[in-house]
Amino acid sequence: MAKRFAVRAGAFILLLVCWTTCGLGTENRQEEIPIHVRRDYLIVAPGSIGGAEKLNFLIDTGTVPTLVSRRLAQKLGLEGPEVEISIWGQRTRIRLVTLPDLQLGSVRVKNLQVFAIDMQPVEQELGMRLDAVVGLDALSPTSFTVDYVRKVMSFGAPSKTDIAIPMEVRDSPAPYVVLAAEIEGKPVHLLLDTGAKGLTLLELRAQQVGLKTNPFAGSAGADALIPIPLQRVRLGRNTFKIRDASLRRVPEESLRDFDGFIGPTAMGITRFGVNFAAKELYIEMLAR
Repeated sequence: MAKRFAVRAGAFILLLVCWTTCGLGTENRQEEIPIHVRRDYLIVAPGSIGGAEKLNFLIDTGTVPTLVSRRLAQKLGLEGPEVEISIWGQRTRIRLVTLPDLQLGSVRVKNLQVFAIDMQPVEQELGMRLDAVVGLDALSPTSFTVDYVRKVMSFGAPSKTDIAIPMEVRDSPAPYVVLAAEIEGKPVHLLLDTGAKGLTLLELRAQQVGLKTNPFAGSAGADALIPIPLQRVRLGRNTFKIRDASLRRVPEESLRDFDGFIGPTAMGITRFGVNFAAKELYIEMLAR
């Protein structure tokens, strides 16, 4: 898809509730689990919730909090209050439930508060059953590695690579990873978002940092998205070619403390490791 995964509600929407090639070393043995890579960027891994096993989890570092399918919540008898949230400025009500136990590989989280949503539209897009969208509220502080080529995900401290990018871990109201970047000589902060295919800048933020972007047509509404001719982004000491870039219109009241979001595969990353202890992102690239 030219834009980010359409039905997942967008990076950080749900946070608006009040709440040549380098290699990863092999000296640190880690537990690996198999993953499916859908549409060349979406990560689907096996997991369990409560007594339900062999579930499909979409791993999405841009979603907070974790989401569970309404169907599974009903099957497990999970009840909870309805809360009001803002999605790109639109108010809606959604049910908040507590998962007794969520397990993904060696990661096990108890009493995790999540939103229960209808995942049928997502399942239709993916062509598979989807039981949860797992964000960093479930994964952190466990460091992890995703290998898009070998199609595995592993847990534990990743080995350092030739390309190590400083990352900022913010935690209000739940953990998320932000990368300091430079676009057209302008400093920006980008949310690391495995649920995004490309790089998306938020219109008002882009204007505030002084980036030259084509304005939206007057009739474009909230959540409108247009392609932009952005070709490169600089992270740390490295400049990456961007495959897919766009500009998104977001109401001012919905903006958070980052300027856009970026998916790892948008930069040609084939493998990445998130090290929460060192606050670094280790990456392996396609040959450039």
